[in-house]
Amino acid sequence: PSGKHTKGKAMATFVVEKSGDLTDVKVVEGSNALMNDQLVDAIRSTSPWQPGAEKGQPVRVQVRLPVQF
Repeated sequence: PSGKHTKGKAMATFVVEKSGDLTDVKVVEGSNALMNDQLVDAIRSTSPWQPGAEKGQPVRVQVRLPVQF
């Protein structure tokens, strides 16, 4: 380990589609471009998600995800 640690906060948003796929993944609050890119990649790698449901039917859901690192 290099002994260097990056600390900070970020807010990511994305849409969980009816299929469970993630779209429109972006960081809306964050100060480090490299960490923002890595956060987007990490979120995309978690797909598929369970879609939202309304009256028993899958629906698109907008998600805001606060992250501390």
